[in-house]
Amino acid sequence: RGIPKRLYFGPSDGSEMPDFRDVTFKLEWGKSLIELKPTLTTANQVKSVTVNGWNRNTRRPISAAVDLQDPKLTKNRDLYGLLNQCDPREEIVVDEPVFTEGEARRRAMAILMDRQKEMVKATATTVGLPDLRAGQRVQIEGLGTRFSGTYFILDTTHTLNDSGYLTRFTARREDGGQGSAA
Repeated sequence: RGIPKRLYFGPSDGSEMPDFRDVTFKLEWGKSLIELKPTLTTANQVKSVTVNGWNRNTRRPISAAVDLQDPKLTKNRDLYGLLNQCDPREEIVVDEPVFTEGEARRRAMAILMDRQKEMVKATATTVGLPDLRAGQRVQIEGLGTRFSGTYFILDTTHTLNDSGYLTRFTARREDGGQGSAA
C-alpha cells in the first residue's frame, strides 16, 4: 500500500528499469520449454533508412542515411544473409520533423533497429516461472543457429490449472549473432 504505482517508459536496449529484478533465464527445447512456435519473417525488412528534413534556419535540406553495415547495429546480425536473398527495400522517411542532421541520423538508426528486432519472434510455454515478465531477457537454446539466442520478453501469461503452473510468453530475438548451434 505504501509503494507508489509507476509506469516506466523507456528503450528495450537493456538499460536498467527501476524496481525490476534483473534475471536472465536459460530455457532449452525439449527440457524446460514445453511448447515453442518461432517465426522468421523478412517482410517489411529494409537494408537502409534515409530520413529527410528541412533546416528552417539555414534553409537547406537535411538528410541522413543508415544501412545494415553500420557498426552500431548489433541485433540479429547473423540473419543479414537472409535479407540479401529476399532483396530488401530502402526506406525514405519524409514525414517526420527533424531539425539537425544528428537528429535525422538517430531517427534513421532507430527505425532500422526496430525493423531488425522484428525478424524473429517466438511464442513459448514453459514451467511456471513467477519472475519471468515482460521486459526481461531469456536465453533459448537447442533450436539451431537461426532461432537459438537471446530473446526480449514482450508479454507473459501465468496460468495455474489442473495441468500445473505454466508461463506462456511472446518474445522477439535480440541476439548479437552468437546464437548457439544445435
